[in-house]
Amino acid sequence: MTRTAQAWSGGWSGWLVVVGSLILTTTDLAQAQGAATPEPLTLRGIARDTEVWVGSAPSQIRWSQDGESLYFMWNPEAADIPDLYVVSRDGGTPQKVPSDELRNVPPRGAMRNRDETMAVYAAYGDLFLFTIADGTVRRLTDTDITERNPHFVLDQRSVAFERDQNLFIVELDTGAVRQVTNFRTGPDPDADADQTQLQAYLERQQTELFEYVRKTDRLEEERDERRDAERGFRVEAHYLTAGQRVSDLRLAEDGRFVTFILADRQEFQDGQVVEMPRYVTSSGFVEMRRLGGGGDGGGGGRVKAGEPVTTYALGVVDLQEDEIRWMDHGQGERAVSFSSPVWSDDGEHLIAWAGAVDHKDAWLQLLDLETGGTRTIVHEHDDAWVRGFRTGRLARGDGLAYGWMPDDERVYFLSERDGYFHLYVTGLDGGEPTQLTRGRFGLVDLRLSKDHERWYFISNEGHPAENQLYTMPLEGGARARLTTESGWYTYQLSPDETHVALSYSNATQPGELYVMPTRAGAEASQLFTATKAEFYRHDWRESEIVTFDDGEGHTIYADVWVPDRPLPGRPAIIRVHGAGWAQGVYRRWTNALPFLHYLVQEGYIVLNLDYRGSRGYGRDFRTGIYRHMGETEVRSGLAAVEYLVTEQGVDRERIGLFGGSYGGFFTLMSMFKHPGVFKAGAVRAPVTDWAHYNHGYTTRILNAPYDDTEAYERSSPIYLAAGLEDHLLIQHGVQDDNVHFQDSVRLAQRLLELRKEHWEIMIYPVEAHSLQNEDYNRYDVMRRRVELFNRVLRAPASPQRSGG
Repeated sequence: MTRTAQAWSGGWSGWLVVVGSLILTTTDLAQAQGAATPEPLTLRGIARDTEVWVGSAPSQIRWSQDGESLYFMWNPEAADIPDLYVVSRDGGTPQKVPSDELRNVPPRGAMRNRDETMAVYAAYGDLFLFTIADGTVRRLTDTDITERNPHFVLDQRSVAFERDQNLFIVELDTGAVRQVTNFRTGPDPDADADQTQLQAYLERQQTELFEYVRKTDRLEEERDERRDAERGFRVEAHYLTAGQRVSDLRLAEDGRFVTFILADRQEFQDGQVVEMPRYVTSSGFVEMRRLGGGGDGGGGGRVKAGEPVTTYALGVVDLQEDEIRWMDHGQGERAVSFSSPVWSDDGEHLIAWAGAVDHKDAWLQLLDLETGGTRTIVHEHDDAWVRGFRTGRLARGDGLAYGWMPDDERVYFLSERDGYFHLYVTGLDGGEPTQLTRGRFGLVDLRLSKDHERWYFISNEGHPAENQLYTMPLEGGARARLTTESGWYTYQLSPDETHVALSYSNATQPGELYVMPTRAGAEASQLFTATKAEFYRHDWRESEIVTFDDGEGHTIYADVWVPDRPLPGRPAIIRVHGAGWAQGVYRRWTNALPFLHYLVQEGYIVLNLDYRGSRGYGRDFRTGIYRHMGETEVRSGLAAVEYLVTEQGVDRERIGLFGGSYGGFFTLMSMFKHPGVFKAGAVRAPVTDWAHYNHGYTTRILNAPYDDTEAYERSSPIYLAAGLEDHLLIQHGVQDDNVHFQDSVRLAQRLLELRKEHWEIMIYPVEAHSLQNEDYNRYDVMRRRVELFNRVLRAPASPQRSGG
């Protein structure tokens, strides 16, 4: 891999840039910086913003429309907010994009016309047209109303877009704008009003008795008709209730149909949206904050598991017949939500995913817009929950990839039906699909090449801890790995797909930006160095990735670091990642690593665990927690204890455990259910009662609390708190809008009532969930953890006992 080496000669102006073909190691950089020995880590040092001492990895990477440069978000000056930068595809010094030019930079999702001469995009609430040949930008709208979702229509001579829940078209030749749909919120003024029997009788009586009333009504009707005739054609109005909202409007290529998603919050409004108090405010008064919805309430607010949520219907406006039809998902009264549909390239067919709100089933359906009927092409079922759906909608970042094959007669999709996330193809009549990839690995970020000859995708085929870029022929066959270095890649193809931009990281190297030709064996060139010199002044050692059996036939992966001089008794600390279905064991740099390296530096053996339920290991591993969270994953932790004792010589009486969010939940369940195994545990922002967590995440795994009370009670630490015997530290930010501060408050009250000892709680008044706000909070969190582990795990060992 070709990299840009940077030698430090003092100050930001002292970077000497040398481009060459070399592998840049920590030793190389330490020598280049004149460092005789690595500097030790300190808690105050690693608590600083990572932009200050590690560097800012380029993010949100996208190509320029001509493919000659790359744009990305970057924060080299450790400012409060990152900025947009641009760098040549050949490398060099990145330049900050001036603020008055930001709107002229098309985003990653800019849509190109068929002949790829223009791209249309939304920025800062307006629409822009980018001419690729000369890079000129034309502003299509300039309003205070937000416009979004632009796409070329009507032989590519016009652009359709959304404004205020309606579809509009702007003609590129003339700039004329016309409205296509007319959704309005509120009662239909022409609809018959709801009346009591008496009210209807009196109104009818007035009309029958008085010529004046009849004449007034007649004149009003005539004035309305004349006004409409003078103004010309107007789109028929369709009225929505206050709890409904329209989005994802898209015009068919022939201009007859407009598809849209209706988010219906009418039942959601019966639920209670969570509010959170803010104590440290500029006003000096306690202020209440209504929490946002995300995937829980469709933007209406955050609700707890089991509360009513927003549902999503798929509608079509027939512009020829001037009527709305609702697509029938075919599941009767079962609650099902639609995701946005996708047209075939020839404009003849339309498909959409529909997902059951109970998460157990999903269907890829062919839509008949003229009748509102659907035909199922693919049916996905999982006794636990279908991957990729939240309340029936495809979850952003974890959706089932799907689309059209080049012949427009077949569709492709990703599915876990054989246990791993693989690529399938099937015809429009359904039937048994053809599987194009198979094996004990999964695919993500799947893309079909523009020439329709090959696929690009990220796979962990080589090792579960790695993400590598592969390509494969359209109809399947041999996969070619394009990336070569061990580590973790994400990618962005250039507009002509001759090159690919790579964000690359490994276990001792933060993310850097590379470019390489899209062919196997090609060399990747680093464009510049984003990592700070201070980072390389420390000793970052790569972990050993080990495996062991969890006792249920599953292979558990873990990182292990063993210090050169372990503390007496060889104490160990186990770290468990958050989010549940996430990954902690991988060959890439994360902000969790400095603290683990600090613990190793202090003499602790450290194990970083990917427990059951973690991402990257297939369907059975993922769903092992169904209806009983804190059981199979905790067994992974118990197996890790046995590994440490038997393979690393760790004193069984000197093992600690810590984690945040789901990792905090894991720690609580481990300590409450298996007292004595973990002598000390530190939890930050832990889930203590799943009935208080958000709907979209929790009900997939535990169903609804009123339908499956047993699942919630055996999965929630607050019901098991009587088992606490060991030393516990609870830490929580008061402004946590993910796992609410209430979780730790309720657990504290429970522990007080149980008269438990050896536990403490620390609150952080202005901190949210991810410790991204203030360095003094990060320092305090880490300091208290270390003090706990030093106090308990370094103490003289008590007589050994076996822990269950």
